[in-house]
Amino acid sequence: MWTRSGLTVVLLLVAAACVKNPDSPPLAGPANTEPTQPPPPPPVSTVPVLLRGAVIDADREEPIAGAFVKVKAVNPSVPFVRPPDAWSTTTDARGAFEFAADLPGPWKSLTIEGSRTGYEPSLSVVFPATATFGLVKLQPRLTIRPGESLKTRLFSDGYGCYGGWFPCRLVVLESGDLVDIEVIPAVSNAQVGLQAGASADFPYPPLFNRRITIAGGEFALVGPFAEDWTEPFMWVTLTATRRSVSGR
Repeated sequence: MWTRSGLTVVLLLVAAACVKNPDSPPLAGPANTEPTQPPPPPPVSTVPVLLRGAVIDADREEPIAGAFVKVKAVNPSVPFVRPPDAWSTTTDARGAFEFAADLPGPWKSLTIEGSRTGYEPSLSVVFPATATFGLVKLQPRLTIRPGESLKTRLFSDGYGCYGGWFPCRLVVLESGDLVDIEVIPAVSNAQVGLQAGASADFPYPPLFNRRITIAGGEFALVGPFAEDWTEPFMWVTLTATRRSVSGR
């Protein structure tokens, strides 16, 4: 049987046990499971650059109005993951363009892309010494039909197939029948050939076949490796001949 004095003694003992010993180590709190955030990257200095230039038709050498021009890549690319949309514009009636871009201070070069309905997109690389003016040449999208002959140029700095390493021109054959396509270069020993299908599916390396047979659709006129060109362009003639029923 508990007495009042006995209860008092027990309460005093419990209270004494709860008093913190100043010499005892602090109790450990809950572990911090939050990941440590990396420090922000240091600021990169930029330099304002006013980009001017023109977009022209590569075949006719005439200005193209309403072409879309943008900065596609900057060297060095750090810290930019992709150029902002503000680094773009549309050419005026004279085919001219102008826009400002805040480029990284140590930039070495930038790539400008031009595009327009009815043309193949094209790239142009400019450097600090020439950044005040860039020239972009767009190649008209070619179309050929059975019985036609088409004389055109293949440009060393034009649209590129096979990852951009082999300058080429895309051509559309308007026909549902089997048609023999042949390419005849102005210089007989020039390395040039034909490849059927979409450019993204071309087998590597190019075979440079002078003749192919297709039933409509897209094919490409392919020139030599980009670094092997000795002239800015080459003249070629394309012919399209419908196959007879016998196949001869």
